[in-house]
Amino acid sequence: MNIVSTPKRVICLGIRPMYEDSKARTYEYFVQPKPLFCRLPVTQSFVDKVTELRCWLVEKDLKSLSFLWRDIVWFYGVTERFHFGIESIVHVSATELFITGKYNFEAESLYRSVSLPISELVEEHVLKSVDTTAFELPCSKALITEIDAKYQSYLRTLDMQEKLEQVRDDLISLADSSVQLMSVENQRYIDSLQLEVAALDRLTTEQELSLENLCARLLYQSLQIALGDWVYFDINRHRKPVQLVAESVSYHEGVIYINGANITQKGEIGKRQESISFGILNNESDG
Repeated sequence: MNIVSTPKRVICLGIRPMYEDSKARTYEYFVQPKPLFCRLPVTQSFVDKVTELRCWLVEKDLKSLSFLWRDIVWFYGVTERFHFGIESIVHVSATELFITGKYNFEAESLYRSVSLPISELVEEHVLKSVDTTAFELPCSKALITEIDAKYQSYLRTLDMQEKLEQVRDDLISLADSSVQLMSVENQRYIDSLQLEVAALDRLTTEQELSLENLCARLLYQSLQIALGDWVYFDINRHRKPVQLVAESVSYHEGVIYINGANITQKGEIGKRQESISFGILNNESDG
């Protein structure tokens, strides 16, 4: 049961069906009007719930979490409320959320809302400052060691992939320029190289995602900064401070990079992309 609280404002989200025409649908599904949008009251209890789930995402290294929320109302017209029972499920990722709905007599969700940036739930954004001294804590140092170890493993895998790609390309080029027909054994060797390159490509992609997740965990664990937060970094008095929305985080050669749209002097999200970078191995800030 939800905690009752007065909504600060109401957000309406457009809806699209997840299933258009399926023989598995019940008779009620076909005769009822279809909802076109849903109304989400933004209460403090809802914001607190989303914030709690975002923390779990970072701490548990998860992609998304979902919860049932009963305050959402579905409509099929501006003044036509959808009176038939629809259960509303909120799906939360690191930066956005969306809502799915299903009839209470259905096993699967039928409708999905457009995505809503989590930053839209907050009326007054607080700029979170990057304090690099936080990375001197033992728990942060342990995670930094893990990040760099995974990065070195990623570099070795990437180097192996590039070398195999070069061998494969050389063999293909040689076969194309040769007047003799390629032997079956040579073709099988090239095919096996193709499979190895594809496998390494998948592995490097997985390693990149793992690094991003570890970097996001480090930011949250050390600075309580999550993706979607507004971030402030003043490297020194000789340079202009950087303000941005944290949209992505990465690691390269001992340096963490936070990337995202700039925050203007009016306190609005701009169109220019900004980047904050600071060393974590030797704790030297780069700007």
